[in-house]
Amino acid sequence: MPPYTLERLRQLLQRSLQSGTFTSSHFKTLQLTSASNGQCTAEIKVDENLVNRMGSLQGGMAATLVDVISTYALLTLRDVRNVSVDLSMSYLAKAKLGDVVAVEAYTSKLGRTTAFLTVDLRNKDTGNLLVKGLHTKHLSDQFDYLGNKLENIDKSG
Repeated sequence: MPPYTLERLRQLLQRSLQSGTFTSSHFKTLQLTSASNGQCTAEIKVDENLVNRMGSLQGGMAATLVDVISTYALLTLRDVRNVSVDLSMSYLAKAKLGDVVAVEAYTSKLGRTTAFLTVDLRNKDTGNLLVKGLHTKHLSDQFDYLGNKLENIDKSG
C-alpha cells in the first residue's frame, strides 16, 4: 500500500474511536489537521477525560498523544507495521482543563528497520512548549500497518 494520506489517517482515527479501546474514550476531541511528508499535526481540547486530579493534562495522556501522532507521521512515509522501542518524554509546562493543545510530529530519520520521530505539544493559544517527546520505532519489512503481508518487500528504504 502507498503511504497514508490525511484522509486515510482520519479514517484510521475514526476506526480507533469507534473500537471501544482506550483511545475511544480519551481522544474524542482529537482532530488531525495535516499529514504529509513524514509530518502530522493535530489538536486536542483538554477535557475531563484527559486530566489528572490537579486539573491538568495527565502525563500518560501526553505520552499516548506522542505515540499516536508520531506513528501517523511515520505512516505518511511508509505503510509498515511498527512497534515502539523507546519513548522519551520531557514535561516542561502544564495544559489545563479547557486548553487546546497543538501536536506537531515529524520524522527525524527513517531507515530500513528503524524510525526516529520527534513530537512537540504546545499550548495553541500561547505557543508555549508543554511537552517534548522522542519516539523510536522498529519497522517490519513483512507487514503493512494493519498486519497485511507485504507482497513486494523493498529493502532499499
